[in-house]
Amino acid sequence: MSMRLLPLLFLLLALIPTLEAQTNTVPQVTITFATGDSVPGATNTNASFVSFGNPAFNTLNGVAFQATVKETDTVGSKLVTNTWIGIWADDVAGNRNLIVRSGSYFGFVSYFTSFSDPVYNNSNAVAFIGTVTEPTIELPIEWKGHNSTPSPSITTGIWTSQLFQNTNATSANVFPVITFYGTNTPTTNWWTNTTFPKLLPQFPSNLTMVTSLGSQAPGYTNKATFSSFDRIALPDQGGVVLLATVSTSVVIGTNPNYIPPLPPSTNGDAMPFAIQQPFYYKSQSQQGIWAQDTTGTLQLITHQGGTLNVGGTNKTIASLSFLNSANPIAGQTRSFNQDTGNLFYTAKFTDGTQAGVKVIFP
Repeated sequence: MSMRLLPLLFLLLALIPTLEAQTNTVPQVTITFATGDSVPGATNTNASFVSFGNPAFNTLNGVAFQATVKETDTVGSKLVTNTWIGIWADDVAGNRNLIVRSGSYFGFVSYFTSFSDPVYNNSNAVAFIGTVTEPTIELPIEWKGHNSTPSPSITTGIWTSQLFQNTNATSANVFPVITFYGTNTPTTNWWTNTTFPKLLPQFPSNLTMVTSLGSQAPGYTNKATFSSFDRIALPDQGGVVLLATVSTSVVIGTNPNYIPPLPPSTNGDAMPFAIQQPFYYKSQSQQGIWAQDTTGTLQLITHQGGTLNVGGTNKTIASLSFLNSANPIAGQTRSFNQDTGNLFYTAKFTDGTQAGVKVIFP
């Protein structure tokens, strides 16, 4: 070999590791879901995705997402198009599972009507805000020629599901179904008549409701009920973290016309009772932060109108900043530690000052 070629050979040998490194840095691109894909857990083989919500992506490369599904089925002699929504999530083995889906009202089964986009942690748990319609009238076993509609109740709550305890989880044990067998004859029981869908989803037994709108907000000594769920998060430790608004009453003054109750009568005569309240109250909305502990108990962390000791001075909280983000930093876990569930929020006080607050759980 010519001595002139040796420098070129050495240069090529030096470049080989660099070229290999560049080749290995090319990212692997995978289509995770797409319009028209088949639907895991669907009861109809022709079901397909038509649109998607805002997906969640955990550090195990698992995806949880809300989607709208379209399917067709034959009911009697007619072809019926059905549209429903659901939430799906990948388990640790990469298998996609149906978490929950919307349903139709048949008088004896609770069913979901709407969902928020889910949150998904690294412990294979999913959380979402969902609205459920629940039967309030128990129907007779046989319902022949009955045209009345039972009055349902509606509950909006925060739901969690830890589905994937093993890598063999399938849609069969995530969302069971009831199978309907019957004929079109008018003498059959209503629940077996094929004018109804042949497959009816049951309410998932593995979902747990954390709390609901209208329920008493933990941590308040007076009546305070949740009026809206503003944002939720799901760390790996503990449980759901939420920013929510409550409706409560606060004292705004003393009633000068208040008459305190008289002492008990000594002669047995009935004594008058005071009809006035000692204070004037005003309905008020307050935003607060709650978090589940490791036992699943929802605890109040802080709320508007509460106090914090800052530099030896008790200050009243006027507003809270938590679980929010702004362009160009959207999607960051800026308010909580994903691994530990510890929290951080900013409080503005009625005197115009502010403070950053760290919450470390034991």
